Amino acid sequence: MREGGVSGNSARDAPPEGQEGLPVPRRYWAIAGLCLSTAAIVLDGAVVAVALPTITRDLGISPSSSVHVVTIYQLVAVVSLIPMAALGDRLGYRAVYRFGLSLLTVSVLLCFFVKGLIPLLMLRFAQAIGASLSLSVSSALLREVYPARILGRGLALNSMIVSVFTSVAPTLGGAILAYARWPMVFASAVPFALAALLLSRSMPDPVRRSGSFDFGAALLYGCTMAMLFGAMDGNVGFDPVARVALLAGAILLGLNLYRRESRRERPVIPVDLLRQPVLGLSALGSVLCFMASMAVIVMLPFRLEMLHGFTTPQIGLIMSIWPLTTLVVAPVVGLLSDRIPARLIGTVGMAVATLALCLLAEMDRGGAADFYWRLALCAFGFACFTASNARLILAHSPRDRAASAGSLISTARLTGQSMGAILAGTVLSAGAIASGGSFYLLAALTALTGLCSVSRGAKPGGQSAAQ
Repeated sequence: MREGGVSGNSARDAPPEGQEGLPVPRRYWAIAGLCLSTAAIVLDGAVVAVALPTITRDLGISPSSSVHVVTIYQLVAVVSLIPMAALGDRLGYRAVYRFGLSLLTVSVLLCFFVKGLIPLLMLRFAQAIGASLSLSVSSALLREVYPARILGRGLALNSMIVSVFTSVAPTLGGAILAYARWPMVFASAVPFALAALLLSRSMPDPVRRSGSFDFGAALLYGCTMAMLFGAMDGNVGFDPVARVALLAGAILLGLNLYRRESRRERPVIPVDLLRQPVLGLSALGSVLCFMASMAVIVMLPFRLEMLHGFTTPQIGLIMSIWPLTTLVVAPVVGLLSDRIPARLIGTVGMAVATLALCLLAEMDRGGAADFYWRLALCAFGFACFTASNARLILAHSPRDRAASAGSLISTARLTGQSMGAILAGTVLSAGAIASGGSFYLLAALTALTGLCSVSRGAKPGGQSAAQ
């Protein structure tokens, strides 16, 4: 398939003809397995935060130390997703998927025997590696499972599972803690992981590809990302000079990594994909989009309390509009993205999100109902872009690079979310949360995302590409 796609809106995002997915009923068992594994991974990452106060008391550690239980998982996941996808390309998707779920399950169960913070952090490290192994090849497996004509629906179903279990995780964790010790909170992911392992036999047959895994490139990438986040995150305790040094080191290592990987036919870091304008702009747009959305989710509750005087239950009710809107919109966008160009859906979505953020920035008074529809409008815009953008990245990637394309989607999401949390923390530290300027800044990010969406459709000479 050429980069510009084929004629006709309905086929512009479609993979090549003949990619008809798994036969029925095997396809349905594989879809169920992918849904269950996604649920397990989301729960493992999202359910832990509610247990941090209990872990703090049980292990006799400080609250600031307990936060590392969450941050180590996030950092390892961001750093390892892309190298794990390259490993999946070489060893076969199903084998990597199974090993990841097995590692996740075992490391979660070992939490019942933890007596201190260091062993718990080591197990969280192992859980993050297991989650990355499975997640890095999930999109590639999804592309093999679904027929090309309904790939968007498959991605939409996956997005819906993520939204549902992200929303359910805090409530589930709180309910478990009311009757059991904190390791049971971790163990909530185990039934889903075990069921996914049982169904993994239905996944597409593994195909191993030639070539050795470049551990040097993977290590270099890990060091680059760790130094970058260390430089950006003001909560790690580095002074300004150290942060500048870390940023300079990250840039130098990143340039060296780019030169190294550009010479390889099948690089560990997908620079070959990022050099394609459609994919590079889609990945950049995804980072900016998730950065803005995470900043909204973190900043808005403080603004609602400090500027508008809402109580905690009222704030929780207002914020619940976001996942509920995503739950409704994502499947619809998935259906539409099989028929309408992702460029159009994404651009319209970001225009709507930019408008909604400007409306939120202008609000200095109003009741809960005034926030409901503005936040729903904002979530609608973000859902339009993210759901269609994921399909576009997968559909425009070579079939033998599907795992790298899938890891690119997940890494862009996690990187954007981490940067959004850092941005929100910076705004809060500066005491600028009450200013409408902070939300205008987020509107600028969504406007840039929309620009990425529009630009990926332009070819030299003015000819319009597929996306």
